[in-house]
Amino acid sequence: NDGDLGLAIDRCQNLELEFAHDYKIWNISGAIYEKLGNLSKAEEKFRKACFLSSKNPEVLNNLGYTLALQGRKSEAIQCYKEAIRIQPNYHDAYFNMGDALIDQEKFTEAFLVYEKVLKLKRDNSRAHYMFAIVQSELGMSEKAIASYEEAIRLNPEYAEAYNNMGIILRTLGKEEEASLAYETVLKIDPSHINGLFNLGNSRLDQDFIEEAIHLYKLAMESDSKRSDILLSLGNAFRTKGDYEEAVFYYDKAI
Repeated sequence: NDGDLGLAIDRCQNLELEFAHDYKIWNISGAIYEKLGNLSKAEEKFRKACFLSSKNPEVLNNLGYTLALQGRKSEAIQCYKEAIRIQPNYHDAYFNMGDALIDQEKFTEAFLVYEKVLKLKRDNSRAHYMFAIVQSELGMSEKAIASYEEAIRLNPEYAEAYNNMGIILRTLGKEEEASLAYETVLKIDPSHINGLFNLGNSRLDQDFIEEAIHLYKLAMESDSKRSDILLSLGNAFRTKGDYEEAVFYYDKAI
């Protein structure tokens, strides 16, 4: 509880010897190693916990999450499914499975999973946010906007939700509403790189070229090598008629 993970590992190792048949000890050890970023060791501990308590949904969920962090999404999903089979309303396992399905770009399956997540827990802002991502990928733009709005209602400081909503609004031709969403992102987080970049794009579309250049340069303070920002800077200078600067940024984007 005091954040000393090294000390916690030492104590867990002693407890593993003393209570070798208690799955809870191995589950705790796995969680500590996962926090430390030692995922192979975390997996080892969670598998031991699963061996000792094969029908425990929490352990299966933890093992799945560790596998997902290692990029082994399909194996992770099988763990989540087994956890849900044992405990049909296990919110965390559904949530983690939805994330893994998005990573695999299985958006139709993820849609069904997040529907279930929201039936189990309507007041989770991130669930609405992730559902919006899935809806957007499936071409359900208006529903995605509604989901982002619900995420924001639950978490008014949700900068990423405002940013993503702005992207959809811009694709729908609602430039002023998109700009307002990006402006809100920057009120929440003035250095938000995607908020700066996206507002810059909107300003460039609106022919506010100097403001667009200013926003792109602010975004570059966070990542001076990001090619899409450099390309947009080149476009802005080309629109301005400053071809020397345009070529400079185009070269850097390559």
